[in-house]
Amino acid sequence: MKRLRPVFVSGLAFIIATLLWAGDGERLLAQSGAIRRVKIIAFIDLSDSYTKRFFQSTYRAIKQTYADRVEFVLRHAPRPRSAGETLAEAVYCAGDQFRQWDYVEALASGNFSGDQQVLIGLASQLRMNTASFSECLAKGKKRPFVEADLKEAGNVGLRGTPVFYVHGEYIEGVAGFSAFRPIIDRVLQASTRSPIKIQIVYNSQFPLDDPHKFYAYLNTYFFPESEFSLISHSSSEGQKLMKASGARWLPAVLFGREIEISNKFSQFQDELERRNGAFVLKPSGYTGIVEFLDAPPAGNYPVKGNAKAPITITEFSDFECPACGEFVRNTLPKITERYIKPGQARLVFRNYPLTGLHPNAEGAAMAAECAAKAGIFWSYHDQLFANAKNLETASLIKYAESLGQDGKIFGQCLRASETRKQVHQDIQDGTKFGVRSTPTLLINKYRVSGSDSNSVHAVINYLLKKNSDKPAVESSRK
Repeated sequence: MKRLRPVFVSGLAFIIATLLWAGDGERLLAQSGAIRRVKIIAFIDLSDSYTKRFFQSTYRAIKQTYADRVEFVLRHAPRPRSAGETLAEAVYCAGDQFRQWDYVEALASGNFSGDQQVLIGLASQLRMNTASFSECLAKGKKRPFVEADLKEAGNVGLRGTPVFYVHGEYIEGVAGFSAFRPIIDRVLQASTRSPIKIQIVYNSQFPLDDPHKFYAYLNTYFFPESEFSLISHSSSEGQKLMKASGARWLPAVLFGREIEISNKFSQFQDELERRNGAFVLKPSGYTGIVEFLDAPPAGNYPVKGNAKAPITITEFSDFECPACGEFVRNTLPKITERYIKPGQARLVFRNYPLTGLHPNAEGAAMAAECAAKAGIFWSYHDQLFANAKNLETASLIKYAESLGQDGKIFGQCLRASETRKQVHQDIQDGTKFGVRSTPTLLINKYRVSGSDSNSVHAVINYLLKKNSDKPAVESSRK
């Protein structure tokens, strides 16, 4: 199983209830000093043989050696449409009767399908209330819990099971007791720690993103011993930190120089910029809603909608990206009907080909630039997304010809260095605003994932209500 570099995310709401905070500027010291319990977060799939092998051997050895000095927290990450989904729901149903661990160990000891009658029979063997268990399972009462686990697994970049976070240390696959023991012993034996200072400067007036969730993510998965501060951007301390760090976005996540000597530094250094002896998290590292203090650059880009609309939605997209296709087919029509046609918003298109993933994406982006010059951008845009699996050069020229263009002239444009330069300028601008995946939207000065339709609509409605964040006026191309 390939290990992926962790990425920062927002949205782990289940942890928030465990955090106590007293308000703006106050500090939370997470588990510094003597550690009496070590938390192990386990992402599992009980239909997977590797997960079952862990529970049959390593799990038992850990519990026998450390007893209640180790706390296991389960997160279910079953494969889509596998028996593991039903097994995960069954574990949650057993949890209603405080028997989840007995049920997990029983499942791990055999080969169980997703047959509900078999799972009810197992509950009976464990002397559980089968009527209650059966109703829970049959009605899918715990499906939302499994879906929440799967979302969290996606947030941390999970691509297989089992995966473990042992007091912030990462372990993957069928790891034996020898992989866990040094980490657990080190944590239990260490009496004091120098916490890593993490400050988050945020807009306390912006209601749509909660930096406490980011607190929770960092504390749970990477920095169990850290001193966190939440500081309002409008406070004198917040203004000083923003000036010293040079950050032009909110939330601005600032790490003390202690991180440089921590064992986590190598995991995050690509997402950090050194400023005045400390480190600033790049906007690409924060995947919640980011507010930029500078407006997106104006320019002659393809635009749809009223040029005087109060909301400008700048879309950074990749024609070979499946999620971008979903956005065009499902989310964009709703945005068009609700906001663009009534004149409340306009859409600006920018290219952001993910060349490392999609070999034909850059060529398609260049072809789209040529289509814009020819005045057929939006029709060509629709053609490209409708044929996202056929974006080789010959097809790109054929699509242009179907829209009345001279294939030879279009091909010359497609090969021109100036066309490539325009695409690279889009990429450069997107990177400046923290784009790392597609589709990504800049809604006036707020960066939002285009895959998160709820946040997209929430930000647009927030700005319409506020109606005070005025974007730069851009030229339009048909």
